[in-house]
Amino acid sequence: MTERTVAELAHHVGDRVVGDDGRLISSAAGIAEAQAGQITFLANPRYTKWLADTRASVVLVAEPVNSPAAQIIVENPYYGNLR
Repeated sequence: MTERTVAELAHHVGDRVVGDDGRLISSAAGIAEAQAGQITFLANPRYTKWLADTRASVVLVAEPVNSPAAQIIVENPYYGNLR
């Protein structure tokens, strides 16, 4: 994956960003395994507990949450709002 900013990714899946939209993203990972420079998502509420400790730089979510990661708000975090 070519590095993209959170703002660039948000343009493709959902325009609303919470947090730093200038973070660079180079790959994706699961919420528990994600590291800086990676994107992840939260589609199942039972994984909400992982948000406080995720090291992902950005997470796709349906609504704003308490997390150190930037957030892209999308209707369906599993699929994003692909345009």
